[in-house]
Amino acid sequence: MKPDLPTDLTWPHTSINNNAHRVGFWILAHLTHDPAYMEKVREEIDAAYLTQGPSAEPDMGLLLCDCPQLDAIWHETMWLYNTASAIRKATRACAVGGKRVSVGDQVMATFRQFHLNRELFGGDAGAFRPARFLDDKSLARRKGYAPFGGGHTYCPGRLFAQREIYLFVAETLRRFYLELVGGAEGTMMPGVDRNTPSAAAMGPERDVEVVLSVQKL
Repeated sequence: MKPDLPTDLTWPHTSINNNAHRVGFWILAHLTHDPAYMEKVREEIDAAYLTQGPSAEPDMGLLLCDCPQLDAIWHETMWLYNTASAIRKATRACAVGGKRVSVGDQVMATFRQFHLNRELFGGDAGAFRPARFLDDKSLARRKGYAPFGGGHTYCPGRLFAQREIYLFVAETLRRFYLELVGGAEGTMMPGVDRNTPSAAAMGPERDVEVVLSVQKL
C-alpha cells in the first residue's frame, strides 16, 4: 500500500532548484577568489576522508562537526546572499514601528534587512568576512540571524541542504584544482542579480569562469 503523497510539490521543487546550487556557487566563487582560504578549507575536507582513492567517501560526521573554516563560509554565505522572508497575518490590531496593523493584515519581515543591520552584526555587516563566525561562535545563534526563517515556517529541509552543499563542496575541492580565468572581470567577485526576484538564495549577476584541473586521487 503506497503512502499518500502531497499533491502540491511546488515548494520543495522550488527550494531545490533555486537555493542549493546558488549557495554552492557562492561558496566556490569566494574560495576561488581567495586561494589561501580555499587551502584551509581543502585541508579540513581532506581530513574528513578516512580512506583514499576515487571511490572514497567522507565521514559526514567529521565534515559537519570538525570543519570550522567550511562552517564559517557556509554561515557567511547563508547570511549575506539570502532574501528569505517571514509573512504573518495579524490576529489582533497592533502597531509595529509606529504603523497601525489591523486584524487580517499581512506583515512581512525580510531577514536580509536583519542580516545587514550594523547594530546587530557590526560595522562591516554587508561585507564578506567568514572569520566573523570564527571570532564569535554564538553569532549563528544570535537573534536576527535567520537564513532558514523561523517559527512554524522554519525550513524543514535545512539539515539536508547543509549536508548536500557540504558534500558538493567537498567532492569538488577534493577532485579538482580551481583557478580563475584571467582578465579584469575574472579577478572580481560578481555582484548579486538584482533584476531577478528570489524568495531565498540570490543568484549572481554573471558567471565566474574557472579552469578545472583533475587531481590524482
